[in-house]
Amino acid sequence: MLRRAGRHLGQHGRSTAKKGGLAMHSHRRRAILMGVLATALMPALSVAQSSRRPIRFIVPSGPGGGADTFARLFAAHMSESMGQPIVIENVPGAGGIVGADRVAKSAPDGHTVLWGINPIATMIPALQKLSYSPDELQPVTIVVSNVYVWLASPDLAAKDMAQLISLAKAKPRQLAYASTGVGSAAHLGGALIEHQAGVEMLHVPFKNTGIAELMGGQVQLKMEPLGSAVPLIKAGRLRALAVTSARRLAALPDVPAVAETLPGYEVAGWHGIWVPAGSPTAAVELLQKEFLKAVANSDIRKRLADVGAQPVGSSSEEMKQRIARELAQWTRVIRERNIRAE
Repeated sequence: MLRRAGRHLGQHGRSTAKKGGLAMHSHRRRAILMGVLATALMPALSVAQSSRRPIRFIVPSGPGGGADTFARLFAAHMSESMGQPIVIENVPGAGGIVGADRVAKSAPDGHTVLWGINPIATMIPALQKLSYSPDELQPVTIVVSNVYVWLASPDLAAKDMAQLISLAKAKPRQLAYASTGVGSAAHLGGALIEHQAGVEMLHVPFKNTGIAELMGGQVQLKMEPLGSAVPLIKAGRLRALAVTSARRLAALPDVPAVAETLPGYEVAGWHGIWVPAGSPTAAVELLQKEFLKAVANSDIRKRLADVGAQPVGSSSEEMKQRIARELAQWTRVIRERNIRAE
């Protein structure tokens, strides 16, 4: 009797243990499957959760300028499209380097974006040591491009670029051109003319735009963005000598390109988007997708055209290649002209 009871209890124990083992095995498999599923969904969950936090657009110049205006235009559209707040932070200083440094040192979480202009990546690094490594900023896309116009004071004898070069050769260092500072686009655009034409002009940096000084005759030349140059030309306050694009522009069809006199000359400004290196791939891809949607928006394209700017919408690889190409060009010019940072 006792032996039969013992056998019964032993069989019951083995049966219970077997069922318990199966249950534990089932729970373990379920846990593993849930872990795999959570890992697969993590990027999507991360992006979804991130929508609760604002995205910061760091603009490395003061309010009211071209970069600030364009950033606010895009931010309004993208915020609505993404259903996520976007905050503009103006961080001016050192030609954009202070703002770029702020982004380079920010957490790479997809919530901090640099809305920068090309000299940050293509000119200034050739002039001075930066407080951060360019590798700390990851290119996302080029959103807007604009060209410049070489403006002349009303009393300048030269009527076109060929005459300007002849005058500069006859009067070395007597023709003065304005810029907003050493290493600025206007400065290096003038240095490129000197480099290609083999002439010597006088560079005069101003803390302001230099337009008032140009109209007053203190300087004879200034390279000015198309959007702000056209009203001055139409009002007859200044003359257009040439545009810096590779070809003539529809907005100024009678104004020749510098390249018609100096083949290969081209200076273009552009606005690009960077994020801290190491930002999540899903977040970067979402940002790029939203910027490209904004670039294709008809209202944004019209607003850009009104100020002489062109929508671009490049890939990150195209942006990297353009930075490398332009940095090499300006490094050669800076070394040739022995240009030093202030």
